[in-house]
Amino acid sequence: MFIEIRNVSKWFGDVIALNDVSLKLESGSIGLVGLNGAGKTTLIKILVGMLKPTEGEVFIQDEPIWENLDLYREIGYCPEIDNQMDFLTGKQFVKANLELQGYPREIAEKLALQAIKLVHMEETMDRKIKGYSRGMRQRIKIAQAIAHDPQILFLDEPLQGLDPIGRYELTLLFNNLASHGKNIIVSSHVLHELERISETVVFIDHGKILGQSRIEEIRSLLDEIPRKFYLRTNKNLDVAKALISIGLISEVQMASDHLVIGIENPKEFSEQLPDVLEETETELIELRPVDESLEAVFNYIYRGRRND
Repeated sequence: MFIEIRNVSKWFGDVIALNDVSLKLESGSIGLVGLNGAGKTTLIKILVGMLKPTEGEVFIQDEPIWENLDLYREIGYCPEIDNQMDFLTGKQFVKANLELQGYPREIAEKLALQAIKLVHMEETMDRKIKGYSRGMRQRIKIAQAIAHDPQILFLDEPLQGLDPIGRYELTLLFNNLASHGKNIIVSSHVLHELERISETVVFIDHGKILGQSRIEEIRSLLDEIPRKFYLRTNKNLDVAKALISIGLISEVQMASDHLVIGIENPKEFSEQLPDVLEETETELIELRPVDESLEAVFNYIYRGRRND
């Protein structure tokens, strides 16, 4: 199923949350990227039919989404905020959502159990939600979003609060759903999460769409744009002096046992670093990006647009 956003704007009083957004989201898995306050959550709420645009319309398969009950049944939504009813157990929460959609009690029970198993919550499904950890709350939110087997799944920061095992398990679940023809629209700041879930990334800032790219194009950009790296060697000061002298780094922050360096051209840096280490007779202990998020790519693209 494809989603088309046509000239959508949304105001909250004097605040413009979305400004004349037009976009077509084809089938597959798509990531929404933007800094806090960019308009991602507002856009998702409009896409799922929770908010009505001030201007413009949203269509799914050429049908308007607003007040379209048939389309609502094709949508699953996992919000960023925790909005579960704490007095219910996990199973009761998922089942109640199904019954509110009109499923008979026995069918709702069956579908709830299936979804709970998919998010690995069988052992805790009869516990009250108020006693759940943040990760468990996240899992049960996802269970209610997928229980009715929706065609389109909207996930707003779906992996927050989860431990590494939880992130891995749910990433596999999302990929499996996508491989079976589901549309996955996910909001996240973390590059490796989006790489594992999304095929395409849409950049949004201050209520405007800046553009969209395939995830492999994003990864290639990381080798070209200015970034910061954590560098640890057995001769940090000597290496810093050498890198500065040949213009490979634009800034350096000294710590007790490592450096944080700003690199204008990561590809050029990676090519010349071995020679610098050899010339200074230095042992490389650790080198890694300071931030593996999409913020570096986002800022690079945003600055480029602003400077055009």
